[in-house]
Amino acid sequence: VIPIADQLLLGALIAASFSIRTSGIALLLTLGITQLAVALPSVVVQRTTDGRGLASLRGVFSQTTVHHLCVTLLPYTTFAILTSVWSTLLPGGGSSYFYLFRCMSLGLIKHNLVYYLDIPAMFITPTSSYHYLIHGARVVYGVTILLAGAGIRKRYRSDFHILAYMALTLLLYIPLPFVQGIRYLFPLLPFYVSFVLTGLEEFLSSIFGPGKTLWKTISVSPVIVILVGCTILSAKRAF
Repeated sequence: VIPIADQLLLGALIAASFSIRTSGIALLLTLGITQLAVALPSVVVQRTTDGRGLASLRGVFSQTTVHHLCVTLLPYTTFAILTSVWSTLLPGGGSSYFYLFRCMSLGLIKHNLVYYLDIPAMFITPTSSYHYLIHGARVVYGVTILLAGAGIRKRYRSDFHILAYMALTLLLYIPLPFVQGIRYLFPLLPFYVSFVLTGLEEFLSSIFGPGKTLWKTISVSPVIVILVGCTILSAKRAF
């Protein structure tokens, strides 16, 4: 059982994130999804075709005490209270872009989905007029997508909450009638790089064998080179 103080702090931090940027609501949704996945594994995983899923659900809630349920709901209560206080004391500061969802359309969703899936390529696309360099950089980005997929396949059970957060964040941005470049994806890029590293390590381990420090070092090296190159490119573009 998580201590009460930790639950209160968790709710306060999510509320602070939401007050800074509306996309912080994805953290609260991720928390809820993760708690359900942990508390109801038999219902989430098992296909319920004979009613056993509902029986499992009743069993879980019958074993859950009122105290444990209240502690579990503390982050949401803290979030609601702090957000209400913030909106009351700073009525102008509580405005967000939720009202922009009224402009949502199927064509807009399709455009933004392609845009946000493609925009990370700008990190490795050189500012050069040589087309072969630009096409080569996009091929590298395509390879990282495959490696990230392999990393997700290996870690989807242990990092389910990270995948939920990434998906919810994208779902929040896609319907908006405007785009803000790669800065909206900055919270997701470290997770993406992490999955790429895992996929690259899996690929090298399948060729040279697992558990070798040398190959682990080799698997990290290309990503370090890419990140250094991206930093240099970003600095040149900025100045």
